Amino acid sequence: MRSETNLSDFSLSFGPFQLTPSKRLIERDGTPIKIGSRAFDILVALVEKPGEVVTSRDLIARAWPNLVVEESSLRVHMVSLRKALGDTVEENKYIANIPGRGYSFVGSLSRSNGMAGSNGTDAVSCILPRPLTHIIGRDAVISTVSELIQKAPIVTLHGPGGIGKTTVAVAVAYAQQVDFDGAVLFVDLGSLVRPDLVPSALASTAGLMVQSDDPTESLVQFFNRRRMLIVFDSCEHVIDAVAQLSDHLVREASEVRVLVTSREQLRVDGEYVYRLPPLDVPPKGKMFTVDEISSRSLRLASLWSGPMPAGRLLSLPKRMHQWLPKSAAVSRA
Repeated sequence: MRSETNLSDFSLSFGPFQLTPSKRLIERDGTPIKIGSRAFDILVALVEKPGEVVTSRDLIARAWPNLVVEESSLRVHMVSLRKALGDTVEENKYIANIPGRGYSFVGSLSRSNGMAGSNGTDAVSCILPRPLTHIIGRDAVISTVSELIQKAPIVTLHGPGGIGKTTVAVAVAYAQQVDFDGAVLFVDLGSLVRPDLVPSALASTAGLMVQSDDPTESLVQFFNRRRMLIVFDSCEHVIDAVAQLSDHLVREASEVRVLVTSREQLRVDGEYVYRLPPLDVPPKGKMFTVDEISSRSLRLASLWSGPMPAGRLLSLPKRMHQWLPKSAAVSRA
């Protein structure tokens, strides 16, 4: 289990907001905004575990220590907090409600200590896609890959298309935000048509302006002595270029770690290949909530590599029926 990091000495930025826990201060575009003390404690508890689900019980314990409080009180303060952050029912920019489980901070975070970095350079903002609210059966994988990133300079999530490599990579990236001081970059290479543009795609994601056809050396200088996690997603069609750039970065910038999702291996020194297993078919009699059914149905297809025969496809509703709670099964009948 990843240990929590004390954020009291740092400021965290997300969107137009800057949160400074030690001063119990939250600002929007440099102007302090007022939120209640309970709402402030709830927000800090959520940003300490970005992308993870924090249970209602844990949030209540944080905001109302040593008191017995109904969950309705938490909901009241959560409504106030989300309103202050500009969240709406239609759009969860920062805080997502995970039915039956709790809440999750889903915004992109960057962290600073109010000063320039130890190498005198500016901080790099965390740029991540929004995580899925329901990830079933991958907790152990996410934990394992997170540990591997701390040990190996390059980790490749390897597996066939549709098995969930990107979902795991995004979850791992969120879990690593605090450990990397918010310096996590996600580079989607799926739509890239030219391998020689891989360095430029990374430079663009990092917000680095380079007047060169090949910004590789500028990237090395930029990332040098920075503790960074770079996620390259969907790399198989530009695998050689990703391998060359990743190898060069981790050799010249020793604090950089690279997470890759690909159907192919990079085959470079220092690479750890993690072969992502398919999700196990749940045992007969296993019950799921109605909220989980849609996630399960989508992931059933990932158990089959290649075209799915019509007979197997038609069997999916029958197999889903085995997982429904009795109440749902009765209503279906």
